Amino acid sequence: MSTRIYQSSESASLFDSTADVRVRKLRSISDESLAKVFAEVQQKLTEGLSSAAEKILNQTLSAYSHTPENQAKLYCLLSYTLETQGRYQESLEVVEKYDDEEMLAAIEPATKVSIVTQLAIGFNNNNDYPKAVALLNHALEEAKTSNLNHLFGAIYVAFSRVYRKLNECPISRDHAEKGLNYYRENGDWRGMAEAYHLIAMTFHQEGNSEKSLEFFDLAIKIIGSRSAAVLVGRM
Repeated sequence: MSTRIYQSSESASLFDSTADVRVRKLRSISDESLAKVFAEVQQKLTEGLSSAAEKILNQTLSAYSHTPENQAKLYCLLSYTLETQGRYQESLEVVEKYDDEEMLAAIEPATKVSIVTQLAIGFNNNNDYPKAVALLNHALEEAKTSNLNHLFGAIYVAFSRVYRKLNECPISRDHAEKGLNYYRENGDWRGMAEAYHLIAMTFHQEGNSEKSLEFFDLAIKIIGSRSAAVLVGRM
């Protein structure tokens, strides 16, 4: 990953010297309160209320000072929230500043892997496939080095999304199946449903409707009666 610094026109003010002084004067947020924010945002996303989730995240980012670790987690979740609304360019801009080794050095390995994976998804959504693959390789290497096996599923599913957009369906399917296996090991039903969905989409692209419907059905069965508006919407 190349060392670089990114500032979008909308977010640059957060990082200039004047803003740094302002941010230092903001009150900090307790770990308990931040945990409640994350839980509330996840619930809003589960219910399909992504605009409400976005509002909570923006208010939390602007109203409090944050450690680099917590700020990275908030931006990563904000990027995902914008992605669910189809606002792909904004989703990328939120995390593109983390395409920088110095920024990544200030956060924990698990958060680093998560935000680099989300960054890769952002580039993929904006059709920069080589950059997305390079970032995912970086994330995978970091996850292996730090023994973060629980994050392998998300990385492989992100790889699958890239190769599906490149119409490399067998490669995409192979990555989705790897992700499915890791999600299954961790009992992550959301991840399993997303992996099944991607496998179904690869068969659909190949014109194999029967196999596509088979895996769509598996995804729907995994979700069952659980609330998963974003996943169900995709299907």
